[in-house]
Formats: sequence, C-alpha cells, structure tokens
Amino acid sequence: MLEGRTYVPLLHARLAEMRALRELPQSSKSLLVPIVKLRPWLNSKSLDRAFDVIEESVGAGLYGLDLDATKFEIKPDSSRPARVEFSKLFDPVGAFRNYYDVVEAGTNRVPVMRNVADGSVQVDGQLAHVERIDRGLFIRISPGAPGRVFDICEEVETRGISNCVVVFDCGWGRDILNQAALCVPLIERILDISEDFEIVVAGSSFPDSFTGLGDRFEIEARERVLFQEVRRALNRGTLVYGDWGSTRPPTDPVPMMNIPRIDTARPLSWISWRSEDGETYQDIAVRAIEDPLWDGTLGIWGEYMIESTVAGGDGAIKSPAMAAAVRVNLHLHQQANSENPGGLIVHDEPVGDDL
Repeated sequence: MLEGRTYVPLLHARLAEMRALRELPQSSKSLLVPIVKLRPWLNSKSLDRAFDVIEESVGAGLYGLDLDATKFEIKPDSSRPARVEFSKLFDPVGAFRNYYDVVEAGTNRVPVMRNVADGSVQVDGQLAHVERIDRGLFIRISPGAPGRVFDICEEVETRGISNCVVVFDCGWGRDILNQAALCVPLIERILDISEDFEIVVAGSSFPDSFTGLGDRFEIEARERVLFQEVRRALNRGTLVYGDWGSTRPPTDPVPMMNIPRIDTARPLSWISWRSEDGETYQDIAVRAIEDPLWDGTLGIWGEYMIESTVAGGDGAIKSPAMAAAVRVNLHLHQQANSENPGGLIVHDEPVGDDL
C-alpha cells in the first residue's frame, strides 16, 4: 500500500489539520498516506459533512479511516444526528459491521482495525470485512499495549490478505524516544510472521507549554529521531516514517487567555515566535519574516499565510486555529519531502488567489 510513499501522518478531523492538508501541494500529497480520526464536523447535522471535509482535504489518494474515541458518546443526544451516526460506528455487533459499511461506501477509505487491544476485536469477522472491501488494512497499535496484533498478523498471513500496514503509534510526549526499545522486538516478531507487512513508526513530541521560552525559540522535533533509532536496530523490513503532523491529543476546551504564536517547521525542529507586550499576529509575522532562518522560497500555502499576515487584510492569521493550520501545513510539506529535498520548493501550483 505504501510503495512510493514516504510519510504516514496520523491526523484528526479537526479544522486546523484538515485545512493544512487541503492546502498541501499535490506533489507532497502524492508522497503520503494519511490516517485520519473521524469525528462529527463542528455543528453539522450529518456525518456526511465530516467525510466531505476529509476527502476534499486528502484529494484523490487513499487514506486510513480511524475513529476519534474522544468524541464517542454512549448515549448521544438524539437532537444531534451526526453524533448518533458517529456513535454507531463503535458498535462491535457484526464485527463492527457499521464501521466497515462506512469504509466500503467511500472508494478512497482504507479500514483501520477496531479494538486491537481489547477482547471485542473479533479477528475473523473483521478480516472477512477487510477481504470483502479489498483495499488493504491498517493495524494501529500502541507499543505498550499491542493487544492481539500477532494473532491478527498470523491470520492476515494465513488468509493471504495483501497491503497490510502495522502502525506503531508511540503517542504524544517529549519522552517518546523511550518507545523505541518497545517497538523493536514487536516489529521483529511481526516480520518473523511475514516480511510483507509494512511498518510505520509514529508519534508526537510537539509541546503543550511555551511559558518561559521567550518571544522566539526553536523546539527539537523528536519524531524523526525515534524513527531513526528503530530503523537502526532493524536490518530488514519496510519501515515508513509517521508522526502526528505536529499536533497534540484532543482536549476539552479550557477557558484561558490566548497568547498569539506563529510556528514554522524545519526538518528536525519547529521555530516559534510568541507574542510579548501585547503583540498581534501581524506584529509576530513581521518578526518571523525578518528572522535569519525565514525561508520564504517554498512556494506553499503556509508561507503565503504568514506573508499575508504581515500585509494584513482578509488572508491573514487571526486565530490559534489558523496559526496551527499554518504550522501543520509547513510540517507536512517538510516531512513528506524529507527523502526528496528537491521537492521542497514548489513552482507550478497556485497559492493564495485560488483560495
């Protein structure tokens, strides 16, 4: 499934991530296969709106359809039909028949195996759905709680199911490098079953606090280091890099004063400019493009938005969600082209006027 693809971002169907993905150059989209955690889209009455947004953002390529468990409600309000539809996708009846029917209904959707880590996994039933749909399979696991991943891989091999990708999601935190030691023996055992399994190693180290860092700072991105540590320990198999697109886990809204911040992405770090003394996004953007490490030559949407913020007007960063979309867009582009540096500069795609 991942032949020719060098990047598997693990995303949520949130405003910033979907906008960032939508505005990614097609040359970069062709190098990645995202896995997107579905959730009802804002206040839409139907779950169809969430699919429309995701598939407009992904484009013509395949994507893994995962579910955002943080939005699951056992008894959703019947006056909110999108949430009722969403809750049904978690129903284990018929080996998660509702979920697989929704996957099958979209030609670019690839199933992500449900409930790998608990007793309701129903391996045979789920794999029968996978065989019927015939688009491959993502098996997403936590290295600390792999559940029945080996039983699943054994059965995948026995059934001759092709295009199966095992995703090691190392979670979120500044200490994700500790997960490398857990990943290696698990991957070795999966490759002992079959070296046809493609392996993704992913996680997120983007911080949740910027207090005390000043008005300009650089943050080390540890996801690529994690991947390299795992790859160095293995001398076989197909390993593909993944991360969370420079995002953090969903949380409930907390009333707090927003301090404007603009981030840009480099291959192994993020550079941030943070408001001090009441600076606006426009003030911060001026500092960003005057910085010695500002590039400005990539020709992509994220750069355009920062430059437009300097100029002011409608096409400018005015909220945390848009600032996050800019960072994620730049990050996805950097990571998609990590093994293709010549693809970083985009010359032939319109930016800005077509939005």
